[in-house]
Parts: sequence; C-alpha cells; structure tokens
Amino acid sequence: MGERYAQLSLEDRCEIARLQANGSSIRQIAAALDRAPSTVARELKRNHGRQVGYRPSYAQEQALARRWTGSRLDRRPELRDKVLSALARGWSPEQVAGQVRALGATIEGNLQLSGATLENIGKDGAAAGRALALDRARIGGDAFLDQGFSAKGEVRALGATIEGNLGLRGATLMNIDKDGAAAGTALHLDGARIGGDAFLDEGFSAKGTVRAVGAAIEGDLVLTGATLENIDKKGMAVRTLNLQKATVKGVCFFDALKEKPGGHVDLRSLVATDFVDDGSLCPEPGCLWLDGFTYERLMESPTDWETRKKWLLRQPPEHLEAEFKPQPWVQCAKVLREMGHEWDARRLLFEMHEQRRKGVKLDWRKWRTVAMWRLFGGNILSHSSRLLAGHGHLWWRSLYWALGVVMIGWFVFAQAEKAQRMVPAVERFYLDQNAYRDYRLSGVLPDGYPNFRALTYSIDVFLPIVSFSQEEHWRPGNLGFYDQPKERWYDPRTWNGLRFYNRLHIILGWVLTTIAVLGFTGVIRKERE
Repeated sequence: MGERYAQLSLEDRCEIARLQANGSSIRQIAAALDRAPSTVARELKRNHGRQVGYRPSYAQEQALARRWTGSRLDRRPELRDKVLSALARGWSPEQVAGQVRALGATIEGNLQLSGATLENIGKDGAAAGRALALDRARIGGDAFLDQGFSAKGEVRALGATIEGNLGLRGATLMNIDKDGAAAGTALHLDGARIGGDAFLDEGFSAKGTVRAVGAAIEGDLVLTGATLENIDKKGMAVRTLNLQKATVKGVCFFDALKEKPGGHVDLRSLVATDFVDDGSLCPEPGCLWLDGFTYERLMESPTDWETRKKWLLRQPPEHLEAEFKPQPWVQCAKVLREMGHEWDARRLLFEMHEQRRKGVKLDWRKWRTVAMWRLFGGNILSHSSRLLAGHGHLWWRSLYWALGVVMIGWFVFAQAEKAQRMVPAVERFYLDQNAYRDYRLSGVLPDGYPNFRALTYSIDVFLPIVSFSQEEHWRPGNLGFYDQPKERWYDPRTWNGLRFYNRLHIILGWVLTTIAVLGFTGVIRKERE
C-alpha cells in the first residue's frame, strides 16, 4: 500500500463509503484499507449522519471540528493570563502546574516548602485534586510546610517516612468546592511514619479532613490553637480529624482548638502516651469517637469526674445507649486511679453503669420469659446494686444502709423491751423457779446475768460473726403467754411481729455485711468492670 497516516484522510473516507455501498463488511473494508476493524467501526459510528448516512465530505468536516489545534493556552485565553501572571510573581513551573509530585522520592536532607503557595484548582475555583503528593517518599531530615505555607488542594503523603519533624505551623490547607465548602481531605497522612514531632499549631488551619489513619509519630502531636473545619455544602458536619489506629509515643496536645461547631473527631484505637485536653476538642455532643482510645496520663487537663463525664458524653448517641461502649469510661477511670484520684475514678465508673442502665431498652418482641426477666429480675438487681453499693464502686453505701438498719433495730427492740417482748434466752434461767418468778413479777435478773441493751442487741444480731453476748442471753418472747388472736405479724410490738423483724434484721445483716466486704476487697468492682 502507499503512505499511511495516523488519521483517516478524505481519500480513505471515500473508499469506506464506496465499499460500504457495495455491501462490504467492516472487516473487508479494514483489510482493503490496511486498517484495524475497530478504526473503521469507530469512523462509521462517530461520523454517520442521521439524515444523510455516511458521506465522506460530512465525515471529514466532523473529524476536523473535533480535532484540537494548538495548545490549551491558545484555546483558553483566561488560563493563559493566569499562567503569565503567576510566572511574573516568581512562581516555579511546578507551582503554576498546580501539583508538586514526588512519589517515592528520596530526599537526603530537609524538605523546605516554608511560605510556598500550591494551588491545584479548576476553572470554577474549586480544588481539582492534589496540591502536593509525597506518597511513599523518604525524607532524611525535617519537612517544613510552615511560615505561611498555603495549599489549595489535597496535601498527601501516604506511607511517607520523615526521619525528623513535620512542621505545619501557621499553614493553611484547603480542599474546597466552588462554593467554598469543604470537599474532601485537606491533609492525608495515612500510614506515614514521623520520627520526630508533628506540629499542626500556632495558627494552623485546615478546611477539610485532617487524616492520619495508622500513622506512627515517635514524638508529640501538637494541635494547640489549630482551626479545624469540615462542613460540607449541605451544612452537614463530617470528620475534621481522623486518627484511627494511629500511634503517638509522645504527648497529644488537643488544647485551645478553634474548631468550628459540629465537626467530628475520630480517635478510635488511637494509642498515645500522654493526653492534653481542655475541653476544646469537639465541644459539641455526639461528635467524639473514643472507643479503643488508650493513653497513660492526663497532662494539664481537668481530672474531676464531672468534667471527664461531660467529655465522655460527647460520644455518638449509639455508643451511649443501645451499643454502649464501656472502654472509654474504664480507660479514663484507670488513668485517674493511677494518677491518685481514686474517688473520681470510682465515681466515674459508677456513672458509667448509670449511663449503661439508662440505655437499656426492653424489646418485647423477644421471648416473653427473657423480657420479663429483663424487666423485673434484671432491673431489680441493677437498682439494688446501685442503691446498696454504687454498682460496686461506692461500696461504702452499704455501711450507710447498715447503720440505718441498726438504728431502726435499736428503736424496735427498745419498744419490744418496754412491751416485755424481750426475754432471757438461757435455758437455766427457766429451770430456776425462783429466778423466773422474780423476773416475771418484778423484772429482777439473777446475779451475773447481763441486762438487755437494745442498741447492743441490734448490733449483735445484725453482724453475722461478731458477738457481744446479747444474742446469746436474750430473744423475742412472751414469758409463756400466747399472743391474742388480733395481733398482727407485721406489728413488731407483738410476739409474731417481733420474731419476723428479728429474722429480717439478721438477713439484712448478712446481705449488707457481705456486700461491704466484697466491695472493700474489690471483688464486686472487678466483676462489674
């Protein structure tokens, strides 16, 4: 064949029209022109007129109309003006292009981009992609993106390794749409490893998500005074900070943040050594994800249980109700206890059980027996544990209850003595006819027999082990007379009523004493945690 061209010529199109009119197939036409069948098929499809069918002249006009001539700057004067203006201001060609790419690069020293301005924007003013791409890069020193550094587009360093510090102090990162609303990730550090500190403070501002899932920071993570915003064009709050499964071996400084209301902060499975929080991190309820977040100490942060409870109640509603997450509460209480705030730790754990109890919803669609147990048995046990021992964390409540029962017993047994319902319990007293007669007539006891003391008797009966010799020598009775038929069992002034209360007094003594001992030794607390 003669000379071949990459584009179909007018002669080629005339040949295609002639062969098609003769009934040749696409493969036959392609073989005749020494072209690929796909080229002929695409030509017939794209340049086929609806009214005139395939005509060589019409097909040639359509092909030339679609063919670009000149560069993009020639075709778009407004883009050419922007490029010339940027070059006149001293921008590098990479800055003008909008994206600095260093994928997998190795930099022996520092990466110095202080004060730089990177913009990757479309014709509508919205971010058009990544402004800086350092995926898998290895930087032997520090990475400076500070002192007025500005990026309009995503700053990304997936899996990058920075041997020194990452400095973003005073930087401004924006990943926005044409309306100025956040449209994606502003800083993307998933899987990155930073050998020093990460400074996102002193005026650092991000409009979009700051994300470092699975990142490892050997030093501190500093967000003091940072401004984080991620509200989309619909006004919906999305994540402003995502540190899932990250590791910070130093201190996490989350203080004096200037975050816009409504942004979500995800700290699930974050591991940190120390943690600084002044309440500015995610101040709105329902926006703080804490499940799995572990830390060893609270630094320069409130340690009272009321403040920590308010902080924990900022978790999503489902983590406080149906899908209750105890780990953030237990973790915080553990840190408070190790810092010497035992009372605050116990009270916080008590509030944890209270919150979990409030979130329990009874589902009557379950098997009826299970539902009834949840309603009566489970709730009764939960309320009893709460009232008597503070769910095992305020075990001294059982001592208050015990003191109340002893005081009531003191009154009841004193009234029973006045009604002559407390009688000697020693058998030899009744075998001595003279002693029995003297006591019955005049209330005189034999020499050496201990007098009845209502308070001491109440304590002696209440405590299951300790003995003050009152229970051994005295008991409820009636000196041989039977109760009248009108006497009621619940009236402690009667013999039957006094016996009923005496047994109840003994049972309460065993229960409250056992709870106090188990709570003091930590058995109940460990079980419920």
